[in-house]
Amino acid sequence: MRRANGTGGVVKRSGNRRCPYEARITVGYTEDEKQIIKAIGSYATRDEAFAALLNYNKSPYDIDNKQITFAELYEKWKERASAQGRLSKSSIACLTTGYIHCSDLYDLPYINIRPHMMQKCIDGCGRGYATQNTIRGLFRHLDQYAMEFDIIVKRCSDFLNTSTVDPKPKKIFSNSEVIKLWDNNNMPWADTILILLYSGWRISELLGLLKKNVVIDPSGKTVNYMQGGIKTKAGKDRIVPIHSAILPIVKKYYKKSETYLIEKNGKPVRYDTYVLQFRNIMKRLDMKHTIHETRHTFRTWLNRASANIAFANKLMGHKCGDVGLEVYTHKNVQELRDTIELIKSINE
Repeated sequence: MRRANGTGGVVKRSGNRRCPYEARITVGYTEDEKQIIKAIGSYATRDEAFAALLNYNKSPYDIDNKQITFAELYEKWKERASAQGRLSKSSIACLTTGYIHCSDLYDLPYINIRPHMMQKCIDGCGRGYATQNTIRGLFRHLDQYAMEFDIIVKRCSDFLNTSTVDPKPKKIFSNSEVIKLWDNNNMPWADTILILLYSGWRISELLGLLKKNVVIDPSGKTVNYMQGGIKTKAGKDRIVPIHSAILPIVKKYYKKSETYLIEKNGKPVRYDTYVLQFRNIMKRLDMKHTIHETRHTFRTWLNRASANIAFANKLMGHKCGDVGLEVYTHKNVQELRDTIELIKSINE
């Protein structure tokens, strides 16, 4: 039976193909009245192709959206997420790390990506449960975006699993490794690792630290400190005194920065950019560490110095359980400074 004009058709493409039947629809005409034809998709059987045509004609959609690749969808999602402000810059930067582990999917049409393909990215990332959860979180955001624009009808991310136990125990920086960093602190970015080690900041917190929130008293009469933080109520806007060992480094960045403490060519540093720099430094100095292990090292140093647990938690951005510390006072800041100075400089 002949199909009605304008409802499309099915053709069988030549060659040995798994899905040889292509459903096509006319989307317009050229100036010389030739049809502009676009493919809805390729199918294993003629019946499947006709079913796709039927679904399209019942509820037409943007065919170009159906052909959008994983990488293209990610860029569109990221652009909108940044513009809407529903996710913080640090959250978007964190999800960007998940994107790095999905390179096998970049060029695939998003509609063709199945749960097992997503799961392979999670299982093959070679990272712990935190990174695995980040990758799964990215898939969830992208699925939501894709459903909103009728690109998919099923959320594949609902079927994903992550590890419940981190397979890689954290390893702190040894004293010899810290000394090596001091000896090479003129190497680009190496001194930022020292800032992380002596402050306990998460990398996203350090990269998001505004210059205006860094307080340096030239007279030395008051406490020099940085104020920032993300993730939890206890972690946001916390005060971290500047350890005397890294004060010259912080002053150097403060003097040349415009908006953020850590910048590159006057612009904030992207998380993925920093990750590449960090890995390069680890390779050049023959070290094997993750960025987050700087934070574990900081906490270990505090524990070894028998630091007050409540103040150590406050520096880390963990809930301290002490109502008196929930609001900062001048005395609190002094005691935080005394706590952080319990850590030896380890620079000789």
